[in-house]
Parts: sequence; C-alpha cells; structure tokens
Amino acid sequence: MPVGWGTPVGPRWWLALTAGLAVVLLLSAVLGGGTISEVAFLLGMVTVSAVAWSGVRRRRLHRQAAVCLATGISLFGFADVVRQVVALPGFSAVDLIYLAAYLSIAVGIRLLLTGESGTGRSRGGLVDAAVAFVVLAYLEWELVLGAGAGGQAPHTAPAIWALHTMLDACIVAGSVRLWLARPALRQLAGWMGLTASVWFAVDLTYLRSGATVPAWIFAAWLLADACLAVVIRALPRVAATPVHQEQAKVTLPRMAFVLTPVLIPPSFELAAYVSGRDISPVPGILATVALLGLVFTRAAYLLRDREAFRRRLHSQARFFSALAANSSDAVVLLDADGRFLPGPEEPQQQDLQLMPLLRGGDGLRTALVQNHAETRALVARARRVPGVVVTGQLSSRDESGRPTWFSVRVVDLLDDPDVAAVLVTGDDVTARTVAEQELMHRSLYDELTGLANRALFDDRVALALRRRERSGTAPAVLSIDLDGFRDVNESLGYDYADRLLCAVADRLRAVVRSEDTVARLGADEFGVLIEGGGSPLAEAETVSARVQEALAEPFALDGHQVAVSAGFGLAVADLDVADLDAAAAMVLRDADIALHRAKAAGRGRMVVFDPEMRATELHRVRLEADLAQALERGELHLVFQPVVDLATERLIGFEALLRWTHPTLGPVPPDAFIPVAEATGLIRELGHWVLEQACHTAAAWQRTYPQAQPLAISVNVSGRQLADADLGRFVADVLADSGLPPCSLVLELTETALVDDPARAAADLGRLRALGVRLAVDDFGTGYSSLAYLGQFPVDILKIDRSFVAAITDIEHRSPLVRGMLELARNLGLETVAEGVESAVQRDRLRAEGCDRAQGYLFSRPLDSTEAELQLVNLTGRRRRSTGRTGTGLDSRAR
Repeated sequence: MPVGWGTPVGPRWWLALTAGLAVVLLLSAVLGGGTISEVAFLLGMVTVSAVAWSGVRRRRLHRQAAVCLATGISLFGFADVVRQVVALPGFSAVDLIYLAAYLSIAVGIRLLLTGESGTGRSRGGLVDAAVAFVVLAYLEWELVLGAGAGGQAPHTAPAIWALHTMLDACIVAGSVRLWLARPALRQLAGWMGLTASVWFAVDLTYLRSGATVPAWIFAAWLLADACLAVVIRALPRVAATPVHQEQAKVTLPRMAFVLTPVLIPPSFELAAYVSGRDISPVPGILATVALLGLVFTRAAYLLRDREAFRRRLHSQARFFSALAANSSDAVVLLDADGRFLPGPEEPQQQDLQLMPLLRGGDGLRTALVQNHAETRALVARARRVPGVVVTGQLSSRDESGRPTWFSVRVVDLLDDPDVAAVLVTGDDVTARTVAEQELMHRSLYDELTGLANRALFDDRVALALRRRERSGTAPAVLSIDLDGFRDVNESLGYDYADRLLCAVADRLRAVVRSEDTVARLGADEFGVLIEGGGSPLAEAETVSARVQEALAEPFALDGHQVAVSAGFGLAVADLDVADLDAAAAMVLRDADIALHRAKAAGRGRMVVFDPEMRATELHRVRLEADLAQALERGELHLVFQPVVDLATERLIGFEALLRWTHPTLGPVPPDAFIPVAEATGLIRELGHWVLEQACHTAAAWQRTYPQAQPLAISVNVSGRQLADADLGRFVADVLADSGLPPCSLVLELTETALVDDPARAAADLGRLRALGVRLAVDDFGTGYSSLAYLGQFPVDILKIDRSFVAAITDIEHRSPLVRGMLELARNLGLETVAEGVESAVQRDRLRAEGCDRAQGYLFSRPLDSTEAELQLVNLTGRRRRSTGRTGTGLDSRAR
C-alpha cells in the first residue's frame, strides 16, 4: 500500500459479511426470493453504510470528500431498499434520491480533484475523462437505446433509467480523471472506477431485462456499494506530494487509452455488418468524430506540454550553467583508471595533455597531476563505494610557484548513464588554508618576537620528556625574567620596550643550541628548554651562563643605550615521575619557584631549584590562601612597640606592628606573611586596616591619658601602598574619623620603596606631608643609593636599622656607620630613632653619639593594647578609669 494511505482496506470481516449476504441474496432469488432476499439485501446495505461512515469518523484529511461519498452510499442503499419494498410506478421521489446520490458522489470526486495543479494538465484530464464518457455513451446507445431497449423496462419510465446509466458513465469518467490526475489516489480511483463500472453494467442489464430482472442484479448492486465503502476507507491520512507536470510522463498505456476508443464505433459497425444486423451508421459516425476530435485535442495538449517542458528544461540548464560559471568549485571528469575525460559536449581527443577539461578545472587538474598518487588513492576509495562522496585535500603550486590548496570531493558515477565517469569537484581553499595556518602560527608563536609561546613551550617540554626514554637524559627548563623592564617601558615608551623584547629574543636565539627551544612566556618573561648532553645540570648551567653573558651587554635602541639584567631560575626534570604530564607541569613549576627565589634575592641572580624549595613554595601558597581570609576570620591583631626618648627614657609613642595567629600553624612571623601580602596585593587591604586600627587606638589613648607632648603612633606603609593614588585621601579620612591630630601620626617607609621611582615617591610623600603627618625612612642603610636620594624626600625621621645597632658591643666601640648616619641626620635636620636596642651598652653608646630616640627589648617587647595602656597608666601616675570610658570598642578592635 502506498505511503500516506490511511486505514487499510480492512477490517476484512465486513467484506466477508457483505459477500456472504450477496451470496444469500443470490441464492434466495434463485430459489424463489421472498423475505430472505429482502432481509439479506437490507442487512447488506446497512452494513456497507455503517462501514462507510466509520471511515469518515476518524478522518481529517479529505473529510469533506469522504462525507459526500458516504452520503451517496447511504442514499443509494435507502433508495434501493425503498424501491424493493414499495413498488412505485413511473417517476417518483425514489428517483430523486438516486439523483441526489449521484450528485453527492460527483461532488466527492470533485473535492478529491482539488489538489490537481496546472491548467494544461487539468484540460488534458478533462479530455481523457470525456473519451471514457463518449465510449460508454456510445455503448449505451448501441446496446439499449438504439435497439429500442430490446423490450420493455421494468418501469414505464425508461428515460430516467437511461439517465442512470449516463450518470454511471460520468462516475466512470471522473474515476478515470482521478486516476490520471492524482497518482497518490490511484488505488482509490481504481475502486471507484470498479464501482461505477458495475453500476453501469447492472443498469444496462436492468434496462435490457424488460419485465424480468435477473436475480444477480441486487447482489451486484450490494457488492458495488461495498466497493465504494472501500474507497472511503482507502483515503490517505496524510497529504500526498503533488506530482509536477514534468513528472507526469506520457506513457504508452496512456496513449493507448486515448487512441483505442476511436476503434470502438467502427468495430461495432463491422460486427453488425458481419452478423447481418442493420444499424444506423449515424451514432457510430458521431462517436468517431467526437473521439477523433478529443484525440486531436489531447495530442495538441501533449505537444504544448512537451514544448513547455522543453523550454523549462533549457531554462533550468541555463540556470545551472550560470551557477556553475560563477561558482568557486571546479569540476573534472575521470575514467575508472583516474585519467581525464572531456566534457559531455566536447570532442574526444587522444592526447591527454591537450584534453580539454570542464569549465574552471585548470587549477584542479594541476593539483591532481602534481598529486598523482593521492589522486589514484581517492579514486580507488570512491570506486569501492559507488555513489558515496569521498573527500580529501590536495596541495600544489601554480605557475608562479605560489602554493595552492584544493578541497576535493570524489564520487563514482560510472554506473550513471548520464555521467559515466568519476566526478571530481574541487574548491580552491587557498585563502582559508593560509588563514588557518596563520591562526595556528599565532596560537603557537609570540606575535612580537616570533618565539614559541607558552602553549608551544609546554608542549615541547612534554615532548622532551617523552623522548627521555630513548635518550636517557632529562631536559631542563630555564626561566628568565628581565629586571628593570618596567622602567624602560615607562621612560622610553611602549615602542622602545617592544624593540628591547625583540632584541632580547634575538640574543637568546643566538646563544642557545639548535635543539633547544626559546619561548616568550609573559610580558618580560622568557623560557629556554634545554635538551641533550651528558649531564643535564651541567649542560643547563653552561647554556644559562651563555644567556647571562648575552644579556649583560647593553642594548642599542635608536641611540639609547639600555642596560637590563635578568633573574634566572633553573630546574631539571625529575625522571622518577612516571606520569609525563605531571612531570612536565612539575619542571615548569620548579623553574618558576627558582626564578621567584632569584628575583627575591636581588637583580641579576640565578637560582638552581632544590627540592626543599617546593615545600617552601607549598607553604607560601597555603599562607597566601589563608591570609586572604585571615582578616575576615579575626586572626590578625596589632601589637605596640614602645618608643622612648633616649635622654630621659620616657615613653613618647608606639610603633604599631601587625601579627597573625594562624589557627593551626600558630603565630606566623611578619617576615613570612608580609612578602606574601606584597606579592598578592593583599598588602593594600591589610595596610588600610592597620592604619585605621592604630589611629583609633592612639586617639583613644590621647583622650584618656593626656600629656604635654601628645602620644605618637607609627605605622608602616609599603611601596605598593605608597603608589596607590587614593592613599592620601584614605589617610585624611582616617584622621578625621578617629580624631587623631595629624602630627601624632608617623608613616614609616622603607628606603627601597622610595628609590625605585624617586620622582614619583617624592610627589607622593609631598601629598602626605601636606596633611600634617610626619614621615620616617625605615631600615635606613639597607637599601640602594640612600644618601643620593635622601635629600630629595620631605621626611622628618631617620630610623637606624637594627643590624647597625647590633654591631655596638661595648661602650668604647664607636661604629663609624652609626656615627655617620647620626651626623647626616643632624645635617639634614632629621630626628633619629635607633631600632633593636637590646643592651645598656647600646643605649649608652647611642645616647653618647646624640641619637634622639630608641626602641627595642631593652625598653619593652611589643605589647598588646591592654599591656600598652598599662604603660600609659604608669607613665601618667594614675590608674586607668572604667573600661567603658577608655574602651568604647576601640580596644577590642586593637586586640
């Protein structure tokens, strides 16, 4: 059954029931008729009508046509039953019911034909239907009407029954048109044609029977109505794809259907002549003329359709030719052995070198010739799966030597009679391939220097570790970070900085071996993968020494002599690690750890990785993670180091120091977590918190324990805090919020933070000094170029580092460095504070040299806020008042 048809012709039970009733009806009529035949006929018509309407009930597609057909069946059954039960002579209401049934079925056929498209094909279908009608009308005339009906009809109105046969002929003609116009409904049209043909034959017999009606007629009517019920149940449930005009081919059977009916009238005349019957030739002549006219009309339509189809075919050919001419695809035809074939309209030539190709195939032909082996392989693959497209890519060079790439698709169409070749289509993908290669290069190489980038470097390290199984030697990684690159960037500009990076890259390429890989890993960070050699560490150190020597030479950049140094971290891969990916990640991380140590040690340093560094780094990473949450968890607090007047040993202030008590590690030394805060940027948040807590605590103490000289509080400020543009505004806000006089706040800065960028540092210090706070240089003497820059900074206090104080061992020892620092401070008008005073000898010697103030364990260890407040109580000679007056939440924050 065709796809899209609805309920099958079944269920079969009702067909069996109807056939059984027809047999009963026939046997009953033969045996004398009576009630049994009438009941059998009545049950049969009721069954057929019920089945017809059951096919309508669940149908959506063609529902209106199904309703019309079912109505026609019901009207036929009703009229047949009435006519059988009640004898109505002459034209009566029963005849009107018959006519209504014919009309209903005709409307149903018309609704089924609404899907027909195309005026020409619609007219051709009408001609085909007209041929069928003329033939049946002629047969009715010759068999019934022309012979005077052969006797008397059962009723006195033979004209109305003649009309029945004419209407039967119309239904047959409609079925013919439906068969030809709607291929998807041909099964339905066949059943309907069978139904109408049975009606036509029965009605002809009924007309010729006279007063005696054959017993089988009623059975035939019943079976014919059953066929019409089949039509309703055979209607498709989904819409069929319409057949385009070019798909409706003129076949030999169809031509026979149109031409054969022309022979029927002459055949009747010949039969009558042979049998000696005298019939009028007029009906035969009229029928023949009508059929010839219809045949010529149909032929005219066919010729017109053929011409229209030919024009449409040429239009499509021109359309696809235009598409091919303006397409980037090239087309080449090959034979089964991969040799070139000419196009379908080109002359055959034996010289393959001169054999013309299809339009656009020159470049593709060149690619196929230059890749002969690949071409034969593609053809062989295509031959193994005929009709299936095989793809590939071929590269070649054109006449100018420029590389080109073709994406080819090969399909075996040797079995296709219209092609009979292996079809090769090719798209010139040169631009796309070049773009992909460029993108690939950019993804693996640094665009500025042309060195490998981090992704390629990591891949090369992993590849070197895979080769270690054959070579037996471990690769090494040298991480390089330039010192002072930011200064070049800010002083000379980005263009000179880029030139410097390119120059560094050139020198690195020149000093490494050919088997080594140089990569740019970051802004001013480079890496070298060192492979081969007998001793991995010795070979790596040799290459590292050449790199250091190469970078030591100044760089000439358009008249500017730029000298840069670099920090180096060297690590050798661990061959004991079985997981190669883990080993690659480990050696890269180890080199970074060594580089971090080298940078922390100062400029131009090189550090070779030691396994102990990994544990230290892991500890640092843990501190970094925990420090980020330490403030929120309340693990940080301040302690206060007393500062005394060295002449009177009277308490004049405190230095606020940050302490961290880790929940599992316990107290963490400042020199362990402060560098971590500096590296991660947490120092800004921590510094703000320390400044705020210290100022509020000092202000509370000043209000509670007033002195003639206000109590001072010193707070350390890192270089990163000093570079913050918002530092001045934040200090002003804290002073205003806490009520601490600006002159009571001392901001301490290391000299290293000042000399990195002296001009900017001087400007930043000037803005802070304008607020009224005092400034101190902490750890003086431990940095670079202290004396050269000290006079440029608006500072008030010079703090002598504890390392110089520790050198004083007896009262007679006079440290020239300490004496020089104190003399310098007096000449610059600066106050001096000695740090780390732990013995009376140091105190007395400093006092004798003229130092103003001191702090250290000799006077007091760092105190928490409660202990520091007790010092103030003792100093003022009165007891601390109630907790509510002095605390107000400030002491809790200080703790």
